[in-house]
Amino acid sequence: MGNESGRLGEIYFRLPYDYWRDGWNNRLTLPAKALLLIAMSRRDPNEFTLAERWTSQWYGISEATVTRGRMKLEAEGIISVAREEQVADLRAMHGFGKRVYYKLESPFDKNVRKGNGVTEGKSSQKPKDPIRIRRVIIKK
Repeated sequence: MGNESGRLGEIYFRLPYDYWRDGWNNRLTLPAKALLLIAMSRRDPNEFTLAERWTSQWYGISEATVTRGRMKLEAEGIISVAREEQVADLRAMHGFGKRVYYKLESPFDKNVRKGNGVTEGKSSQKPKDPIRIRRVIIKK
């Protein structure tokens, strides 16, 4: 998922080299790997939700897979709870539910946008304007 109003280079995210160097490719289960990629693809400034119901519908994986992946990422310290908020939920017994916001921990937080809209690790310089070539026709 990308920022449609941003530059083409901002659409993709980078999986850090630490993923392979530190053995995360062998340690993480398939549900955890799927949730890690989903979390890294989110373009929220510093936090995101992983609600089982919506994440499973949006990304085509089961709610159980979302739960197992989230639990493994939390246990490994890759994601942590940023904050919780109470929201209206008609399915809940008292009409209120809890929405949990997560954040990525280092080294997987490198793609997270900072307040100035620049992806961490990238230069804050303004991109160069594209070269425009005009075709000139000279009539004799």
